[in-house]
Amino acid sequence: RLPVKIITSISHDHTEILGKTLAAIAKEKAGIVNHAEDHVITANAGTALRVIRQRCLSVDAQLTVLRDGKDFVWQETDWQGTRFIFQNASRAFKTRLIGRHQAENTALALAALQKLATLGFPATENDVRKGLRAVNWPGRMQRIVHKGTTLVLDGAHNPAAARALARTVR
Repeated sequence: RLPVKIITSISHDHTEILGKTLAAIAKEKAGIVNHAEDHVITANAGTALRVIRQRCLSVDAQLTVLRDGKDFVWQETDWQGTRFIFQNASRAFKTRLIGRHQAENTALALAALQKLATLGFPATENDVRKGLRAVNWPGRMQRIVHKGTTLVLDGAHNPAAARALARTVR
């Protein structure tokens, strides 16, 4: 069992199962935190972060909170992917995932890799960059050119995802 847990952006999603409020949804998602050995990484803020922080305190788990503009800084997005700086790296990281929100998601993964390295599961920077270049997520800002017409496929399935899609398309 690897004790590194990532809690990505919490929004109104699957409310029929998780609950109708952000606090209820955050409580359900924070249910993955069960042990003092758990290392939780998130970029949530506000109500969601308060709930996650309380859960971590209740089981004495370690919490790392990444901040946009501090721990990761988005630089640009184009049809080839998203480029961002992670924790003052000497050069930018690039993922094939498209959208400013993917800088946050990828930064969470990089922070998890850092934590795993301290637990005896190291990855070289070269391996990480190679992995980021290989990422492919069909149906998420997927660009298809068909008979000269560009189509964009995205499975934005909740209001937060729809806002991210709209921001990226703009």
